[in-house]
Amino acid sequence: EVLDAVGEKALGYYGAQDAGRLDADSLGRRSRALHLIGEIAELRGKLDDAARNFQRAADSTGELMARYPRDGQRIFDHAQSVYWVGYVARRRGQFAQAEASFLQYLELAQRLKQIDANNLDWRVELGAAGLNLGVVYLDTARPGQGLKSFVDSRDVWLGLIDKRPELHFELANTWGWIAKAREAYVLSKSPNAEKDRGVQRQLANAAYEVARLQLALGQYQDAAHQAQHALEGFESLYAIDGSNAEWLAQMTLTRVGLIEMKLALKDRRAAQAHLERAVVDSARLRAIDGTQIKWNVALTGLVLLQRLALGGDRGPLQRDVEDYLTTVQRIEAGGKRLDADQTRIVATTELRLGDLMADVSQRADAKAHWLAAVQRLQPAAMRNELPSLTLLAHARLRLGELQEARHLAQRIEASPYRPPVYADLRQQLAHAVGAAPAHP
Repeated sequence: EVLDAVGEKALGYYGAQDAGRLDADSLGRRSRALHLIGEIAELRGKLDDAARNFQRAADSTGELMARYPRDGQRIFDHAQSVYWVGYVARRRGQFAQAEASFLQYLELAQRLKQIDANNLDWRVELGAAGLNLGVVYLDTARPGQGLKSFVDSRDVWLGLIDKRPELHFELANTWGWIAKAREAYVLSKSPNAEKDRGVQRQLANAAYEVARLQLALGQYQDAAHQAQHALEGFESLYAIDGSNAEWLAQMTLTRVGLIEMKLALKDRRAAQAHLERAVVDSARLRAIDGTQIKWNVALTGLVLLQRLALGGDRGPLQRDVEDYLTTVQRIEAGGKRLDADQTRIVATTELRLGDLMADVSQRADAKAHWLAAVQRLQPAAMRNELPSLTLLAHARLRLGELQEARHLAQRIEASPYRPPVYADLRQQLAHAVGAAPAHP
């Protein structure tokens, strides 16, 4: 609300004036005010308002660039405006406009490199431009062009990674997009792709993986759209063959992922409806084969976590979580090792059980579960795996280790990793120590 007031006040002053008659400083302040209002509107899902304000900001930064065509900072500022115009257009499904904006963004990034190839901030723009353009190509069924853009982006990150280690996330993210583009390209060449069940399964899986990438970047609306597309694909397959347990598992896993995205978008009604179906289907899977670790540990744990997120009767929830962790301990005692995803799921469940106990003054038991989460997360966190770092920061905060939690959060803040679990961490840190990590 404070930001709204500041932005609106600035716009009230600059918006009424002719941009062509403003001096450079005033024009710059006008564009920054418009960016602020646009970003607030975008975060709140008011995409029409966001598009209008970002375009007005682009008009201002474009005017400044026209006045100072060799000034790299003016070009950089205009590139930011052009990026936002393209980003919002893509979110609105206006792919032609998004493509045009991202092509312009790429051209501006190339001009920046020509002006000063040693400016690392400007070189980062080149990687970001290629990545965004590639996503549009993939959205519009041009995987070959998308693959080329992603590879160009990857090469930018590889050239910067030694001097900017925080770009490892961008590199990993780009590798993910390269994999999706390659898969889509191969599948598009398959004969009778629209009727081939194997191809349809791969396409649904690809949509879900893209959704997970978008969720990790904080693009909740885009993630939910892709996950819904993936779910519809798996539902169509399962309708053809209801005896296929693997299709049922993939459909259920996708549904659980969509719950997380709906909760991030504050759509609790949709999340609850999907949860009810996921509970039934996950139980069916365990009845089919009670030995499958990916069902007993991963899927069951994910369903439990969404039940906890949506709330309910504390007693049954706590008993179910305790039973789940007992099952995990029995599986591990039998010699089976959890993979990275399963380890994070179990660690998160330990955290949530500790929270339940802390709420009813079982502090000693709560601490034991938080420490168990730390033990599970520490090895991966030491390898700078962002999901584990985030969960470890949550655990440290619960244990009262505020400085350590904040230090971990600052390491994550240096990356573009912005899933709901990190947004929640920032809020908790702000409440605990008076301020969240500052945005770079």
